[in-house]
Amino acid sequence: MNYLTEKIAYLKGMAEGMRLHTKTEEGRLLVEMLDLLDDLVVEMERSLDRQDELHDYVDAIDEDLMDVESMVYEDDWDKKSAEETGGGTDRTRQPENRTDETVYM
Repeated sequence: MNYLTEKIAYLKGMAEGMRLHTKTEEGRLLVEMLDLLDDLVVEMERSLDRQDELHDYVDAIDEDLMDVESMVYEDDWDKKSAEETGGGTDRTRQPENRTDETVYM
């Protein structure tokens, strides 16, 4: 961005040195276009600053959400982890009072 700002300042200096704004209508038009370019660069810089701020804000929200998720789902994750390691309930064991067993030969 600094390159664009410097380039526009250089062109404005050239226009002032040539006294474009007083000589012709075309000169006045060019001076106005340079002013417009300067305004556009300033707005682009503001937009980039806002974009950086939003990026930081979204990162902060993401970190906060991760903290909330870990608090909310901590019990579920602990249970799931216990089941995977064998510390939870054993679902492979058959109930002892089951009477309709199928036997394959």
